[in-house]
Amino acid sequence: MWFLNNHKEDSKELEVATNKLKVIFIGLLIFILAIAILADNSTYIQDKEYKKLNELEYKTIVVSKLEEASINNDNKRKEVLLENHLQINISPEYYNRLTIGDSIIKLSGDDNRYYIKQNGESWHEDLGAFLRSKLNDDSIYK
Repeated sequence: MWFLNNHKEDSKELEVATNKLKVIFIGLLIFILAIAILADNSTYIQDKEYKKLNELEYKTIVVSKLEEASINNDNKRKEVLLENHLQINISPEYYNRLTIGDSIIKLSGDDNRYYIKQNGESWHEDLGAFLRSKLNDDSIYK
């Protein structure tokens, strides 16, 4: 009965193939779930960073422009020390325009940092633009 042996072999091969497909399917499902969880956490972290930035507040004067932060590379952000002992990063464009004694204001609930020179000249920098662009449409901080 040659046909019975083939049937048994075929059913064993089918069972092995089915088990392999189950393992592949379960692995793929776990991979997709991991990606979804990571994407959700990434948005959560960005939301948290944006909220922290948005709530930050200071009204102070530049005490020192930190030389060690300006390493001959105008593309790096540079640092200033403020009267309230806060050390903040500033883009090179604004760093070069500031002098000791100029004011820097960041209000809670506002994404902008305002720079006011001693002669009355002023400008602002949108600190939250990058984070806002990264947040997805589901964010509570649109």
